[in-house]
Amino acid sequence: MLSVFPDLLSFAILAPFIIRIFLGGYFVVSGAYALRTAYAKDKNFISIANAVTVIGVVAGACVLVGLYTQLAAIALAVLSVYLARDKRERVTFLLLTGLALSLLFSGAGAFAFDLPL
Repeated sequence: MLSVFPDLLSFAILAPFIIRIFLGGYFVVSGAYALRTAYAKDKNFISIANAVTVIGVVAGACVLVGLYTQLAAIALAVLSVYLARDKRERVTFLLLTGLALSLLFSGAGAFAFDLPL
């Protein structure tokens, strides 16, 4: 099938970069907010929930800068499926799972520290 905008196909390398920015940005910003509020409530905030949040922030930061993108995408996909248990945010986290799986199969894209082997 013919493309409506064939000239845009030359920018295909930027698609994973855009996905990386939004996926990593979501987990870094929401995780930092969750850690900040957890620390404000309880100064001794070492718990399983906060450990999961730290994993999300670290994996999100790795995806954001393009470092170990495929490993971090696996971690974020598993974390998103785990967080999709909440009925209010199920659609959001299932969409984030799709973004993470897309990065897993497509790679880091442009402006990343990952190098294809």
